Amino acid sequence: MDLGRVLLVGGKIMPEMKKYVEIEDAIINHFDSDAKAAALEFAAYLKDKYNVKESTEANCWQVSFNNKNICKIWLDSGKVSISFFLSYFHADYNGDFDADFVTAVIKKIQYCYVCHDGCTGSFNVPILGRELENVCSQHTINFTSFDKESIEQMKMLIKYCEQTEPNDISYHVHH
Repeated sequence: MDLGRVLLVGGKIMPEMKKYVEIEDAIINHFDSDAKAAALEFAAYLKDKYNVKESTEANCWQVSFNNKNICKIWLDSGKVSISFFLSYFHADYNGDFDADFVTAVIKKIQYCYVCHDGCTGSFNVPILGRELENVCSQHTINFTSFDKESIEQMKMLIKYCEQTEPNDISYHVHH
């Protein structure tokens, strides 16, 4: 191992991750063939309909609509994930989604643990009509699978985000 290109992560020496400017390059290098096609199609969908730009964080891309951050896509330790933010999941849920969709999204909720210095902690909040406790204020709903069903759920969630206004809870909606 080239010790000039390593990171110390959680007390372990890890090879330094390659930095990608374009999300497609990260997908091509970190997905198997089945998931790669679906993830590339989803990235094209996002770029066609929304503002997708490289974030100030390494290997991270912001997805925004009307100058509101909807979600971020991260490449973290070789895994691509997409996180939706708490600020878009407040009490004005209008009930337009079927119960299976709501249940699937609720299963992807990130519950709080102290993940880093400066963490804003947890909140007890309504998300898609359900009252939930100890929800992460920064990475509220996380998808790590890019199968057809997950992609359709993400598209529905993004459509919901288009209709809502951000509030001041999540750090990430403002960056």
